[in-house]
Amino acid sequence: TNQLTLEHERQIALSGGRLSMFSEDLMSELNGNRVNLQNDMHIQDPFPGVRKTLWLRYVRGGDGERLTQAIPVAENGDIDADEVQLDLQEKGPQTQITKEEFISCMLSTPLMGESLR
Repeated sequence: TNQLTLEHERQIALSGGRLSMFSEDLMSELNGNRVNLQNDMHIQDPFPGVRKTLWLRYVRGGDGERLTQAIPVAENGDIDADEVQLDLQEKGPQTQITKEEFISCMLSTPLMGESLR
């Protein structure tokens, strides 16, 4: 868990704030388009020389949905994964509210609602 969190923070810093892991843009800038368990993520490989799967469980930002993603790992520890979307996409009904919902929320919060009255 700690290693995945540190790798996620490293990828955010390298990609200019993008929250997705293993994004195509970032992977093309890295060494040989790969992230390695041992060298990059500092995870000891318990089964060297064998293909394996790294399971990532997370709660997505935006809607709180719990997701599980399988990340394939090669025999040498290289991760060749598709992009893992850790944040809700900007377009969709979950990211939009109506004017009535906004006003109702503002008026129900005393500190915010006073400026509208």
